[in-house]
Amino acid sequence: MINTKSIRWIMVVVVMFSSIAASAEERIVWQQGVDYIAVKELPGARSDKLSPTIPEVTVKQMLAGLKYEEEANVPDLLGYDHESASVFSASLAERLGQKVYAQLVQLSAGEVVTFSVSEIAPQILGLGGKPVTTSGTLFYANGALQLIVGELRVNFKKRFIRAGYPIQNGRYPTLAEMAAFRLDTGNLNEMSGAKWKLLPGGKVQQQVRSDWISVDVAAGSTTSV
Repeated sequence: MINTKSIRWIMVVVVMFSSIAASAEERIVWQQGVDYIAVKELPGARSDKLSPTIPEVTVKQMLAGLKYEEEANVPDLLGYDHESASVFSASLAERLGQKVYAQLVQLSAGEVVTFSVSEIAPQILGLGGKPVTTSGTLFYANGALQLIVGELRVNFKKRFIRAGYPIQNGRYPTLAEMAAFRLDTGNLNEMSGAKWKLLPGGKVQQQVRSDWISVDVAAGSTTSV
């Protein structure tokens, strides 16, 4: 008879190997805990490396200016504007921008950069904070930076548990156990079906889909207005 402990570790192995198989073609270039940046081939992306003449600050501005709006739970009959919020804090946009730029300028044709990064989101009235994770795909195509967001400011641990990791004796998974798990980084052919939408900022940003923003890097600053 298989005991509870054995079942638990069987589930761990299943989850880890499922994640590894799904991302078998990715090349990890940076990882810290559950956060990572990787390079992989994406059929259909028609991507190319970013020209080094486009400065690093352009990517940082795009990430720092990116906002989103959550879908209303009920129809807004009064026409009120829903409050938008930043996808990344200024400090996270700075760090992520630096790391992904280093990869974008050396990609081979058909390659993209995928990422999953976390930060602490402040709570109401500044009482503590909660960890949130955002994942997505970045690449350069058709003269523009393309950003697809897969998961937006989610609880990574809850996503991991919902994927099949069982809770035993009240013990939650460790970072080491979760490190191989991958959040959705966006799909080139279909929307994620999330209850939010990205908001284009300024004339150089265009909304391809609710989860996809295209930024014309030849048109000047990418800062949202």
